[in-house]
Amino acid sequence: MLPYKSLSSKNLGFLLLIVRATTVLSLFFILMSVLLMCYFALFSPVLNANFFIMPMILIISISIVVLLSAGILAALIGFEESYRKKVEREL
Repeated sequence: MLPYKSLSSKNLGFLLLIVRATTVLSLFFILMSVLLMCYFALFSPVLNANFFIMPMILIISISIVVLLSAGILAALIGFEESYRKKVEREL
Protein backbone atom coordinates (compact mmCIF):
# COMPACT_ATOMS: atom_id res chain seq x y z
CA MET A 1 0.00 0.00 0.00
CA LEU A 2 1.57 3.24 -1.15
CA PRO A 3 -0.29 6.43 -0.29
CA TYR A 4 -0.52 9.02 -3.05
CA LYS A 5 0.83 6.53 -5.60
CA SER A 6 -0.53 8.53 -8.54
CA LEU A 7 1.25 11.66 -7.31
CA SER A 8 4.72 12.39 -8.66
CA SER A 9 7.03 15.35 -8.56
CA LYS A 10 10.20 16.27 -10.39
CA ASN A 11 11.29 18.99 -7.97
CA LEU A 12 9.77 17.88 -4.67
CA GLY A 13 10.54 14.16 -4.66
CA PHE A 14 12.03 14.12 -1.16
CA LEU A 15 9.06 16.00 0.27
CA LEU A 16 6.76 13.48 -1.39
CA LEU A 17 8.73 10.68 0.28
CA ILE A 18 8.31 12.40 3.65
CA VAL A 19 4.57 12.84 3.04
CA ARG A 20 4.19 9.16 2.19
CA ALA A 21 6.18 8.07 5.25
CA THR A 22 4.22 10.29 7.64
CA THR A 23 0.94 9.09 6.15
CA VAL A 24 1.88 5.45 6.69
CA LEU A 25 3.09 6.14 10.23
CA SER A 26 -0.04 8.11 11.10
CA LEU A 27 -2.29 5.35 9.82
CA PHE A 28 -0.23 2.80 11.77
CA PHE A 29 -0.52 4.79 15.01
CA ILE A 30 -4.26 5.27 14.55
CA LEU A 31 -4.78 1.55 13.94
CA MET A 32 -2.60 0.50 16.88
CA SER A 33 -4.25 3.00 19.22
CA VAL A 34 -7.73 1.80 18.32
CA LEU A 35 -6.69 -1.82 18.79
CA LEU A 36 -5.05 -1.08 22.15
CA MET A 37 -8.08 0.90 23.28
CA CYS A 38 -10.31 -2.05 22.48
CA TYR A 39 -7.95 -4.41 24.27
CA PHE A 40 -7.75 -2.30 27.42
CA ALA A 41 -11.48 -1.65 27.41
CA LEU A 42 -12.28 -5.37 27.21
CA PHE A 43 -9.57 -7.00 29.29
CA SER A 44 -8.56 -4.44 31.92
CA PRO A 45 -10.23 -3.62 35.21
CA VAL A 46 -12.46 -0.55 35.11
CA LEU A 47 -10.03 1.69 36.99
CA ASN A 48 -7.05 0.79 34.80
CA ALA A 49 -8.92 1.13 31.51
CA ASN A 50 -9.28 4.92 31.79
CA PHE A 51 -5.59 5.26 32.64
CA PHE A 52 -4.61 3.58 29.38
CA ILE A 53 -7.37 4.86 27.10
CA MET A 54 -6.72 8.59 27.61
CA PRO A 55 -3.17 8.51 26.12
CA MET A 56 -4.52 6.50 23.20
CA ILE A 57 -7.08 9.22 22.49
CA LEU A 58 -4.24 11.76 22.53
CA ILE A 59 -2.19 9.64 20.12
CA ILE A 60 -5.18 9.32 17.78
CA SER A 61 -5.73 13.09 17.87
CA ILE A 62 -2.11 13.85 17.08
CA SER A 63 -2.06 11.23 14.32
CA ILE A 64 -5.13 12.74 12.69
CA VAL A 65 -3.52 16.20 12.72
CA VAL A 66 -0.33 14.78 11.17
CA LEU A 67 -2.43 12.92 8.58
CA LEU A 68 -4.27 16.13 7.66
CA SER A 69 -0.96 18.01 7.42
CA ALA A 70 0.43 15.32 5.13
CA GLY A 71 -2.67 15.65 2.95
CA ILE A 72 -2.20 19.40 2.69
CA LEU A 73 1.46 18.93 1.72
CA ALA A 74 0.43 16.33 -0.88
CA ALA A 75 -2.04 18.81 -2.33
CA LEU A 76 0.70 21.45 -2.54
CA ILE A 77 3.01 18.95 -4.26
CA GLY A 78 0.27 18.13 -6.76
CA PHE A 79 -0.36 21.83 -7.39
CA GLU A 80 3.35 22.49 -7.91
CA GLU A 81 3.69 19.58 -10.34
CA SER A 82 0.66 20.61 -12.40
CA TYR A 83 1.91 24.20 -12.49
CA ARG A 84 5.36 23.01 -13.60
CA LYS A 85 3.84 20.94 -16.42
CA LYS A 86 1.70 23.90 -17.49
CA VAL A 87 4.74 26.17 -17.66
CA GLU A 88 6.70 23.55 -19.66
CA ARG A 89 3.86 23.29 -22.19
CA GLU A 90 3.79 27.05 -22.65
CA LEU A 91 7.51 27.26 -23.31
